[in-house]
Amino acid sequence: MNVRCHLVTIASLVLASSLAEPVTLAEESSTLPRVIASRRVWDRAPHNGFADLVVFRGEIVAALREGQSDVRGGVLRIIASRDAQTWESRALLTASDVDLRAPRLNVTPTSHLHLLAAAALPPSAPARHQTVAWSSTDGRRWSASSPIGEPNFWIWDVDWRGESAYGIGYPTAGQDFARLYESTNGRRFRPLVKQLLPGQHPSESALLFLADGSAACLARRSAETGTTLVGRSPPPYTDWGWSDSGQRLGGANMIQLPDGRIVVATHIFRAGVLTALCWLDLQGGRLEEFLRLPFAGNAGSIGLLRHRNLLWVAYSSEHEGKPGLYLAEVEL
Repeated sequence: MNVRCHLVTIASLVLASSLAEPVTLAEESSTLPRVIASRRVWDRAPHNGFADLVVFRGEIVAALREGQSDVRGGVLRIIASRDAQTWESRALLTASDVDLRAPRLNVTPTSHLHLLAAAALPPSAPARHQTVAWSSTDGRRWSASSPIGEPNFWIWDVDWRGESAYGIGYPTAGQDFARLYESTNGRRFRPLVKQLLPGQHPSESALLFLADGSAACLARRSAETGTTLVGRSPPPYTDWGWSDSGQRLGGANMIQLPDGRIVVATHIFRAGVLTALCWLDLQGGRLEEFLRLPFAGNAGSIGLLRHRNLLWVAYSSEHEGKPGLYLAEVEL
């Protein structure tokens, strides 16, 4: 696959005045958790979504997909802000004849930004999808894209444990199992578990390494199969135990708080689609919803970050009309 990466660096590009003013919620309530504010921070393209968030060099950095729709003409935009109010475009990553989807950001042990996405290939290509990655030292200048993993295995997300990166790839061309990949540099990924969740129709999977060294996973299954599985494994992450959450989730992301609790940001398919924060009970494999966010439209990947004693949630919504990228600030 010949994927070309083009960068457009736009210095001090301030949001257009047409963006919605922040919506402040629950200001008079002392009940926690609560949404302090929810604001639309980006809507330059016809469709803006599939977000992720990290803190890098004192800034909040977000990656999102811009496109003509949620399945057509996708490119990747990198934006950044110091105050979560004013956002600047830092880079635009494109690939010829390829629809780039679901960007995921990480900060590597060498203090580089690592960007992961899936390339939906044209019909003439020998494969349907290829996961690709880029790296950057400043968020403005990015490396050429590198194919990672194997064709037709979409590595949905990557999390680092020590000097190694791990990600679960799900099949896009008929196989019925996932693969757990490992990398020591973020560019070359080898299968660590070649067949994970065989026969379970695995789809996108969120991975999280916990304070005790174990790994947790939320593995979505196809709509025909239904509910999301909750998994956990001790090092070296080859022996997984699974339980059924009983809920259909999409775009899930999760973090562990300093007190050990695990927060999940996810879309929940329940008589429609809602976007919520949940507590995850790993032992019981259950999620308890504790806060809903303003949302309408199609479910996509969600960015989740703990910063300045707040939770920051980035997601796409069209509850105010045009599909835009929203940032919610949550006080726990």
